[in-house]
Amino acid sequence: HLYSQPSEGGVPPGIAMNLRLDDIPEIVLPKINLTALLYDDSVIAATEIKPYRFGYDFNMELNPSNSGKWIDLKGKERLWQLKIVSKNALALNILFHEYDVPSGCKVFIYSTDKKQVLGAFTEKNNYEHKNLATGLISGGEIIIEYVVPFGLTDIGKLNIERITHGYKKIP
Repeated sequence: HLYSQPSEGGVPPGIAMNLRLDDIPEIVLPKINLTALLYDDSVIAATEIKPYRFGYDFNMELNPSNSGKWIDLKGKERLWQLKIVSKNALALNILFHEYDVPSGCKVFIYSTDKKQVLGAFTEKNNYEHKNLATGLISGGEIIIEYVVPFGLTDIGKLNIERITHGYKKIP
């Protein structure tokens, strides 16, 4: 069974305003060694009882202070955008650590073809453990958007701790 975080729906500003995606700063993940990973998976499956591994985890430390870009949306909101690229990924998902967003802020994640959207994640997704794991987005390129009301000085915390490059289908 797959479980995902509750979200409030909505349309990300990048899609609603038809913003250009080609000038969003990119984080390009290193190429994975698929042959080695599949071999390891077969050895583990034959010798140990472990959870099914569908992807390779890249540990990161990405947030609005050290990556991406901010833009002003007509004086009403500020928007942080970041593109994640992982060549040949079947799917990507994200683990936010220190997820603590104030009321009025929204987080969206979507495919670059704009066919899959996760979010809006809001203050209702703030948990005591400060983690937020997202569902999967098919493909190897995603956009992350963080929408902040204009004039809000405390934008909270939004740190990406892990990006998983899905290299196998989930049964």
